[in-house]
Amino acid sequence: MAIESIAAVGAASAAASSALPAAAISPLREPSTLFSAISDQIAITDQRIQSADQSVRSLAAGEIEDLHGVMLDLEKAKLSLSLVVQVRNRLLESYQEVMRMQL
Repeated sequence: MAIESIAAVGAASAAASSALPAAAISPLREPSTLFSAISDQIAITDQRIQSADQSVRSLAAGEIEDLHGVMLDLEKAKLSLSLVVQVRNRLLESYQEVMRMQL
């Protein structure tokens, strides 16, 4: 039946997720406060941006030929930066909403 093929897909996705490094699955450490979680994400974003920049420089210099890897690094950096900007926007909106509250 079709149920067996669905189970096979689930097993394949479980095998694919087990192939990921542990750092990609769990955070580096458990954040105790919102501030530490945000600062951790900013540090990770900065690291990804620097890695992408180094990859682009290496590609331009002809040191590496893996265009696919460079594009992946750039996309990871872009998504991380987008996440940080969206979190900042939400925090700013929340702060502004609290400031508009009447006492």
